Amino acid sequence: MRFHWDGRAGEPEPGAEPARLFTGAGAEGVPPGLLLGDVELPRGGGARVLELALEVDPRDLVHVQVRALGVLP
Repeated sequence: MRFHWDGRAGEPEPGAEPARLFTGAGAEGVPPGLLLGDVELPRGGGARVLELALEVDPRDLVHVQVRALGVLP
């Protein structure tokens, strides 16, 4: 999976930091806290494309169930 990343202001720098990405609370109908996968976040600024390593290959999924506890807005 690829994401377009518009990094912090400034010049691009060499290197990257490992990170684990989760869904946030801003997308309607998507519960926060779902694990997306692991990625290397580039240092410095500038637009980049991030390659996300998924925990599971979506083609292998036959059925997915998400249970949300509590009240969603």
